Amino acid sequence: METKIILAFPCMGKTYYAEHHSDIAIDLESSDYFFDKRGYEHLSSEVFKGLPNRVRNPNGLKDYLAAIDKAVKSGKYKYVFTSQSPDVVNGILKLGYEVQYVRPIPCQTSYDEFERRAKERGNIPEWIENTIIYLNAMPWSYFCDDLLEHVQIHLVPPSWYLTDYLNKE
Repeated sequence: METKIILAFPCMGKTYYAEHHSDIAIDLESSDYFFDKRGYEHLSSEVFKGLPNRVRNPNGLKDYLAAIDKAVKSGKYKYVFTSQSPDVVNGILKLGYEVQYVRPIPCQTSYDEFERRAKERGNIPEWIENTIIYLNAMPWSYFCDDLLEHVQIHLVPPSWYLTDYLNKE
């Protein structure tokens, strides 16, 4: 099975899709690799993401990239969902993989929809504010030209979830 690495914008339903299609998809939550969750196991990933006092895992990027590589090489998944962090994406590209961004069209309706979804799932206001600013930023500037040929960007309507996009594939 060919595996696609998909970087969907936050609140687009990566976790939902992976939970409901665990036979073909996995959502690799970056916070599980970049931060030590000891003492916070009782918190959901969404609440944990917003904590200001999280302790960084010094090997987080390396551990996360290894998990992505392992998931792809396992041949178990059609889709591996990952973080959109430029460091992560550059690491994925250096591993020799292609990436596909799925993002809402940057517009006011997308901002409103993101904010509604984030509040609904329990994200704290600071996390929402720090993340919403990336709705406008297009990732082209993060990569040199030779890596850009391995990056695809798919803009979708503000109301779409990842499921909508994958069902159209």
